[in-house]
Amino acid sequence: MRRSINLLPVERKNAIKIDKFSRFLFKVGFMVIFSIFLFAAFLLANLLIINIYKNINQEEVSRAGSGELNDVIQEAKNKIDDHYLKTEQSVKEINRRISYWEYLNQINQLLPKNVYYSRITMEPDKVKVEGLARNRDDLVDFIESLEMVDVFQEVAMPISNLTSQENVNFEINLNLDKK
Repeated sequence: MRRSINLLPVERKNAIKIDKFSRFLFKVGFMVIFSIFLFAAFLLANLLIINIYKNINQEEVSRAGSGELNDVIQEAKNKIDDHYLKTEQSVKEINRRISYWEYLNQINQLLPKNVYYSRITMEPDKVKVEGLARNRDDLVDFIESLEMVDVFQEVAMPISNLTSQENVNFEINLNLDKK
């Protein structure tokens, strides 16, 4: 077993304790001051960033006042409106073409066996059907069936189409019902 004997006088022991305690306080104080310094640096950096954003916003506000930003916004709005108008026109054109297919389908369903069309011309308000019928009775049946359908507002055919008894060339104008 080992014993240690402290031969230092009490005053020196107290001086060493005070010295150790003062070093401890110095370290703690240094850490606190360093932490405060870091915190202050952090706050200063945030303040600098906020100041930069404030300056950017002030520049944008001044540009808006001078009309630059308004011009950019107006130009973007005009482009959006232009694209919307083109899209709307495309949708109308697609709907119009789809409705033409409906008209063509209706004509095909009503077409008798001995009546053939050679050309169909479609315009926004009317459809023109040209073709050949084997005989006049088949053509008259076709016209009567077209007149019974609500899709066609008016069915018009020149009387000259009925001059031949057989192999009748015809031209029928169908005015469309706008719904």
